[in-house]
Amino acid sequence: MAEFWISGITLALVVAGLALALAYNQLVQRRNGVDFAAATLDAMLQLRYDLIPNLAEVARASAAHERETLVRCAEARRQGQPGSPERLADAATLGRSIGRLVALAEAHPDLEAGGQFELLMRNLNEAEERIGAARRTYNAMVMRYNTAQQSFPVNLVAARMGHQPRAFFEADRDAARSVSLEGRL
Repeated sequence: MAEFWISGITLALVVAGLALALAYNQLVQRRNGVDFAAATLDAMLQLRYDLIPNLAEVARASAAHERETLVRCAEARRQGQPGSPERLADAATLGRSIGRLVALAEAHPDLEAGGQFELLMRNLNEAEERIGAARRTYNAMVMRYNTAQQSFPVNLVAARMGHQPRAFFEADRDAARSVSLEGRL
């Protein structure tokens, strides 16, 4: 009879150990997915980041009197270094500055008519589409990771294993408002 209890306890410990190992592996896999998605998002933000100096230079040559918009864009670029811990918030600030720069270009037909500016804008639009896709992927991976941490029985051990919830890359509330150049031209 004692052998039966020992076998039962041993089996329960083995099953518990396997469940713990599976939970840990699942969390590691999902955390790595979040890290990969974050790196991809950083690469897309870097693409946009690299376009800004060229875009600002073309705009500066055609619209020197709009210095404030160009200064804001340059400052946002300095702060929005991809890979930094604040990259998600800084990316939103840079996006707003780019919106002002685009509005500036639309307000100056001679600037938009330039072939170099048009090419840069096309590249910027492609970069923004890639950033949007990377942001959606990142947020989906964060959701899967956070959900796995909060699901029973993984939630009993996730924090003890060093797994913490990750933040979503949220939409910039100010970006939804249209950019106005009234009184600037």
